[in-house]
Amino acid sequence: MKDLVVHVDSSAHCMARIELAARLAGNFGAHLNGVYGQNAFVMPPDYASMPSLDSMQGLEAAAITAPEQIEYNAQAARADEQAAEQIFRGVTASNKAMSQWYAMAGSAADVVVAFSRYADLAVVGQTLVGGEEIAAEVALRSGRPVLVVPDVGNIPSSIKRVLVAWDASREAARALNDALPLLQWANLVTVLTVGVAEQAPPGIHIGEHLKRHGIDAELVEADDAELDAGHAVLARAANLTCDLIVMGAYGHSRLRERMLGGTTHHVLKHMESPVLIAH
Repeated sequence: MKDLVVHVDSSAHCMARIELAARLAGNFGAHLNGVYGQNAFVMPPDYASMPSLDSMQGLEAAAITAPEQIEYNAQAARADEQAAEQIFRGVTASNKAMSQWYAMAGSAADVVVAFSRYADLAVVGQTLVGGEEIAAEVALRSGRPVLVVPDVGNIPSSIKRVLVAWDASREAARALNDALPLLQWANLVTVLTVGVAEQAPPGIHIGEHLKRHGIDAELVEADDAELDAGHAVLARAANLTCDLIVMGAYGHSRLRERMLGGTTHHVLKHMESPVLIAH
């Protein structure tokens, strides 16, 4: 890994996200780009304080509020961007990470997708950004792996214990391959087989493939009682106190909306450790 990109905002969860991205950049000697989407900041109308529109005076007074709101929105947007930039520069400086700051017009998802296509890994938060499921958008649109950092739970100082959710699907294979640099740094890698989608060719085994990459993985299967794949992955990750979960991002487009599949959505909703997804 030589190029990482992290989504930056002014939220309370952002610092931990940048911390993890900066540590990864340091481990790999990689460059870290912090990106911020300059989306419009909209002030909620204060209808209670607006004058009555029953008179011409009321209409004139209401019209005056339009430029005032535009100016308020602009000032709020500038303040939010400056706060986000200050967080990014502070964290990267303390971690001595090679970094650069970018702010670009557009939604958070659009901006991160654009920058991700020139990076090896995108780092985003778990929380919705302005109503957007940014993790889903970036995973399904960018063509790059996405590291989703939880709002609460285990934010590791380093990634040493990894759980790989494996079902032999295209998405799982893509995620596993994208995660190889991280797996090679780990002390413990566990591959959890959950409902294999396709039978492996004769003589081919995922454990042997990983071993050729210098990764001695423990191979386990989900219990028959663990009917739900999402619950099985999260339960095993908790039992192993994993620093990272690796899994395929199963998704589809519905009209203009990109949706994650049930298992991926469940894991991202209830995660307590970072999750690397790839589509």
